[in-house]
Amino acid sequence: MKKLNIILSGLLFLIISMAVSCENGITSPPPTGEDEVPQKVLGLRISEAGETYVKLVWNAVSGVDGYNIYRKGIYDAEYVETGSSQVNSFRDDVSSGEYYYKVAAYNEAGEGDWSLLVKGGPIIDLSDIGGPRPSASDLWARAVRLAWAPVEGASEYDVYRSGSETGTFTYRKTIKTAGTVDTGLAPETVYYYKIVPRNSGSEGIPGPAGSAETEAETVVRTKNFFGIHTMTESADNLDEQLDWAHEMVGDGGYIKQMFYNISKTTDSPTSFWINFINGVYERNMIPVIRLSGVFGDGFQYKPATDDGLAPTGPESYSQIAEAYRKIVSKLPLVPGIPLIIEIWNEPNLDNEWSLDADHREADPTEYAYFLKASYDAVKSIGDVRIKVINGACSPGGNYNDRDFVHDMFATVPESRDAFDYWSVHPYPGDTAPWINNHDMGTESQWDIIDSYIPQKMEIEAAGRSGVKFIITETGYVSDLDDPRYMGSAPHISPQMAGDYTALAFSDFWSQWEEILAVCPFHMYDPYLRGWEDRAFISQDKVKQPVYYSVKESRESFAFTYSPDPLYAGLPAVNLYGSDPDNLALGDDVTVFTSSSIDNWGWSQAYINDGIDFGIGWTSDGENLDSEEDSSHFSLLPEWIAYDFGGTSLISSVQLAPRTGDEEACLHFPQSVQIEVTDDVIPPRLPKGSMTDEQYNAYKLEYTAEVDALNWTTVVTSAEADAVFAPYSVTDGTAPRKIDDEWTEVQQDGEIIPDGVITLDFGTPVTAGAVRIHILKKTNHGYGGYHAQLSEIKVY
Repeated sequence: MKKLNIILSGLLFLIISMAVSCENGITSPPPTGEDEVPQKVLGLRISEAGETYVKLVWNAVSGVDGYNIYRKGIYDAEYVETGSSQVNSFRDDVSSGEYYYKVAAYNEAGEGDWSLLVKGGPIIDLSDIGGPRPSASDLWARAVRLAWAPVEGASEYDVYRSGSETGTFTYRKTIKTAGTVDTGLAPETVYYYKIVPRNSGSEGIPGPAGSAETEAETVVRTKNFFGIHTMTESADNLDEQLDWAHEMVGDGGYIKQMFYNISKTTDSPTSFWINFINGVYERNMIPVIRLSGVFGDGFQYKPATDDGLAPTGPESYSQIAEAYRKIVSKLPLVPGIPLIIEIWNEPNLDNEWSLDADHREADPTEYAYFLKASYDAVKSIGDVRIKVINGACSPGGNYNDRDFVHDMFATVPESRDAFDYWSVHPYPGDTAPWINNHDMGTESQWDIIDSYIPQKMEIEAAGRSGVKFIITETGYVSDLDDPRYMGSAPHISPQMAGDYTALAFSDFWSQWEEILAVCPFHMYDPYLRGWEDRAFISQDKVKQPVYYSVKESRESFAFTYSPDPLYAGLPAVNLYGSDPDNLALGDDVTVFTSSSIDNWGWSQAYINDGIDFGIGWTSDGENLDSEEDSSHFSLLPEWIAYDFGGTSLISSVQLAPRTGDEEACLHFPQSVQIEVTDDVIPPRLPKGSMTDEQYNAYKLEYTAEVDALNWTTVVTSAEADAVFAPYSVTDGTAPRKIDDEWTEVQQDGEIIPDGVITLDFGTPVTAGAVRIHILKKTNHGYGGYHAQLSEIKVY
């Protein structure tokens, strides 16, 4: 590395360093000690650019001998030193192109940290320069790859397309390379293209048209195979994500989602899982659900055996398999649409198959036992709509994916038949779709769109032929500013990621008959878990080029959706409840609620969905009354009311508690009053533009307004009727928590086996509305009070 050593001392050093700083109007940081490397260079920027040069400037650093300047082309792998400077500016003489620059200060102690990068290049006036003629370098049925000669001084190119040489050319995209892929085309059709060069200072004129004719399609897809992996975990973003997904993949598309924290004692899905699947069905899409386990710090605990010892066969996993059966048996099913269940995730990775933080080791025999046990348990439900797929292997993996599949079948032969379809994760890195095993026959490369081919060979060698494959994860990593290796995956530009993904769908996955569906990872992650560079929709909810490219690619197929005739005659199961006698599920029912905290609030999506497991509705006992007394009994009461849209004969109300591993009966209300009225219940206004203070005051007014209606109390539970075991009421004050295990509901001192309390009216009454009024909540031990149920049923 070249260094210019300048001996400066005392006042001379101070004068020169101050002069350099003042020349640029920047005050330098404190001087660096003689035995310390300089501080990091700040403020790197391009001050000007001409047709043959770029001028860089940056904030001066005190106590330096000079600065080294580093440069790399946009698609180069490494920076190289392009020059040095004694002052905080540098002119780089370059003829064309766009570059990244970094600068580092140095002295006798060494070189300091590099600055942040800046991007730029020479600016040539393109106003009178015509674009190059594009030509087709590759042709497919629904896409073409174009190439053209680079234009000196152009940093990017606008691509225009027309259906005829003399027709109107429509803008398609802006690309930074001298070539692109155009997707969303029709087979056996001629298209015409023009290119316009541009840079940051000027735009050229359209060049001559080039033409390309798409090829005939060899495999004609009539059923939608497009899909997407969603990452929603709450009702707050469920509808939004499903609407995005439906717009992109369309009717009949596949939606992949993870359900996790499942152990061998889990016996029910959460209400959110139910509503997710129902939301998929409502949009005529197909759910692909991964059932996963409990996560530790950077790993996933492998499924526990019945006795905690190493498994000796599928029977060792009977308890976790039974948990899977119970969960799936309570998931909704509808006519005409299958439900696909994935068993685990990437079991050939050590971190996905861990005993604890210190014992992580993928094991194909253990997973084969687990898959066989889970498959048999889930399929025992007996509904042909339920399909089971394996947990997809990671490409390569700690235990090579091909070896893992081979050893599964070799050690546990019955696992060969323990799946309906085979799940795979072929991540292509930055490899273009036209580089693939089908066309090139490499059979070993894993960073391609069909890296599953070696697994397919093992499945066929084990005696299963004609297996359909579901790609449950795939995709390109994109970076807007710096396409380079970051972390474990190569990055490409967002537009390239969109083009490659759309092309993979339209002309490769569509042509491979073993592919049933493809669900790239992922739509949008609201939780910032580090996968934003793979997202189809950015963190600020902007649809990326890949979203539009895939949507256009799917639309080019013009699929006609209809329910699968194989399942069309089967009945709906567990769909928003299956109790026709429950008045709360009536079509004309309107739900009215009070709530002391809106961000918890009564979860109206779940309170009358007919599903009495998981958590249905909740309140946090925040007191809105300024006159709170020490006993906390003046907490604002909570209630939920059902207006039947007419009069109904009512004889009882049932309250179902929460269920789950350690949540059974948690926060069951201490005392409940059932009331009826024929008055019209006024709806509560949304918060709108009200401040928190104004809204809290309004909620008090609203509660008083509803309380003033003509309510008639028909039954009140005694406190003993609704006590759940670990809580007790002492000395007339608030209930206190005495145990961390929630296991049962008691009524009149007796344990209620299913936890459901029935409050009979004695004599049936006719009313237009019924209100469940919580008189006393349970102390959750953190300074507040909860009332939580999974379901309310009115008969």
